[in-house]
Amino acid sequence: MTDNVKLDTPVSEVMTANPATISTNSSIREAVDMFKEFSIDGLPVTTPDKKVLGIITKSHVLCALKEGLDWEDPVDKIIARNIMCIDEATNVYDICTMPVKRLPVTDNLNEIVGMITKTDLIRIFSRDVRQVKERLTTIIESSPSGIVAVDGDKNIITLNPAAENILGVQASAVMGEPVEKHFLKASLLKVFETGRAGRGLNENENGKSLLVNTAPIVKKDRVMGAVAFFEDLSELENISSQLHSYKIMSSKLRATIDSSFDGICVLTPAGQIEEINNAYKLLMGDDLEEHKKFFLDKLIGQVKISGKAVTISQTTQTGRHVLITGNPVFENQNELSMIVTNIRDITLLNSLKAELKETKELKEKYSKELSSLRDSTLGSERIISNSPEMKKAAELASRVASFDSTVLLLGETGAGKELIAKLLHEKSSRSQGPFIKVNCAAIPEQLLESELFGYTPGAFTGANKKGKKGQFELAQDGTIFLDEIADLPLSLQAKLLRVLQEQEINKVGGTAPVKLNVRVITATNKNLEDMVQQGSFRQDLFYRLNVIPLQIPSLRKRREDIPSLAFIFLKKYNVQFCTEKRFTSAVLDCFMEYSWPGNVRELANIIERLVVTSKDELINEDDLPDFMISRRRKSDDICTQLERPEDYQGGTAPLDVSVPLKSAVLDLEKKIIMKAIDKHGSIRKAARALKVDPSTLVRKMDRYNKYKAQ
Repeated sequence: MTDNVKLDTPVSEVMTANPATISTNSSIREAVDMFKEFSIDGLPVTTPDKKVLGIITKSHVLCALKEGLDWEDPVDKIIARNIMCIDEATNVYDICTMPVKRLPVTDNLNEIVGMITKTDLIRIFSRDVRQVKERLTTIIESSPSGIVAVDGDKNIITLNPAAENILGVQASAVMGEPVEKHFLKASLLKVFETGRAGRGLNENENGKSLLVNTAPIVKKDRVMGAVAFFEDLSELENISSQLHSYKIMSSKLRATIDSSFDGICVLTPAGQIEEINNAYKLLMGDDLEEHKKFFLDKLIGQVKISGKAVTISQTTQTGRHVLITGNPVFENQNELSMIVTNIRDITLLNSLKAELKETKELKEKYSKELSSLRDSTLGSERIISNSPEMKKAAELASRVASFDSTVLLLGETGAGKELIAKLLHEKSSRSQGPFIKVNCAAIPEQLLESELFGYTPGAFTGANKKGKKGQFELAQDGTIFLDEIADLPLSLQAKLLRVLQEQEINKVGGTAPVKLNVRVITATNKNLEDMVQQGSFRQDLFYRLNVIPLQIPSLRKRREDIPSLAFIFLKKYNVQFCTEKRFTSAVLDCFMEYSWPGNVRELANIIERLVVTSKDELINEDDLPDFMISRRRKSDDICTQLERPEDYQGGTAPLDVSVPLKSAVLDLEKKIIMKAIDKHGSIRKAARALKVDPSTLVRKMDRYNKYKAQ
């Protein structure tokens, strides 16, 4: 029979198996003998095949003898038939309410397999009640909360050790006493008054503040007692205060660790990670176990061997260069309790060191470039504009400078387009911002996009790990000057058009657009309209760039500026080379007569050459390059030929030396020009032969007419 019985336990687990049985032809004496042998008071009567026919009990025997039956009479005469049998699968609960004292138990073949009696059930449940009582007593005795119970007369029947400790009394001294004489009077008596449980009640006992919960013990709607469960609030408050202090301290410690710039990792002596801060995660990446395997395990081994702090240098999976220091912490007679690892990122320090070096180099470079620019370029305040053409260009540049409209500078190489671009920048509201120049023809096509728009980290093989800002982004809040715009590849022309229209760029390898606040100035020495017709330049981009076209005259169209420019360059190179060179008038005449295909840049270069190569302080014709001297001699030969009588109008007029020199010079110049036009058939071809610009011939002919009218 099992020790643990529940109400749903099947009868087969608690019955008396294989019970003694008796057959119908057995005598009453044999039945009595079996009662004595098996200490039972009832026997099931069965057929030979174990089918239950009835039952015989001691009461049946006594009644039979009293009625005069003999001891040897068969039991068949006195058995109780049509008795109740139960199946072995019936649960204990179902038989508790059956009105019989003993029951045969049968299997699915209706063969008897056991017997169960009321006595069996009483014995089973008595044992279980004792067990439940013992468990309940153990629970009450071991409860950390105080428990007090009273009966229906309000006398104390239960007081556990926790209650003794909290209330400061002995259970033996108060058991059976009325509760109102001792403690928790208000809480427990209220249960009897209301018949309801109480929650969160407060009482003061023995100088202590108690938190009390009560419950009634009810039977048939009548309060038969009450029980109180209570805690010492003063102890709870003390524990709560300590817990709160611990939480604050823990929070501060956690905040301190997490706010550390250095990564912190706490390890057990076995190498298990117990604590890490945010900086550690950022430095080491997500795969902490991988980092531990390759770095920390090595460090732990060295710390254990040396017994002191150890520092190693490593490069992390995220590409950071770090110093890792392991500090051992000892407890209980130098027993290693943990290893605190400090990880310092020195990538920034190395980067700052490199940047500082780069900054110093850039400072020196920019200082030299600034000095060079101050000497080699003509600032906006030094633009030489004695000629009408240059005055017109400078005045137009000054007028449009304050507007952010796109300007297209047109002119030959060396004519001063960059100088005008700087004038536009310096006289604009962006003058405090950067001025960035990009020569589109000087940068390889495959690099031009990344140079203009920049790229993101890892955009292509060999890219800087930090990415790079493009020239447009460097020009933010300033001006970008795109020189030689005609050489921009078609593949980039569409992207430049989008930049001009949307005022934003997309970096190479990037997805998010970068907003711009940049003024764009472009320049070219080529005919963009012809390139549009030929299909080598986008028409929509041309219209977008050609908002304000500004023509920069070539030097041969502004000869009035040549002497001033020549003396400015002479002064510059005298200062640069510590010389005191001077020009002869013949040299200046050569400058005025030369066509200057390289424009102002060529003039500056030739003057630098003359300052460096001339032997004497006075620079004369012999110091000039051969191509300038040969041109001057050719011009002299033409003049000599024209001085012959047949070269004058009519072919017979002699040279008149009595007229004013100015008039004679103008007359001679006119004749040379007219003869060249007659010979070559057009002003353009005559200008090419005389190596001057066609507009110069037209202007001179107009001047002759005005002079003649005077």
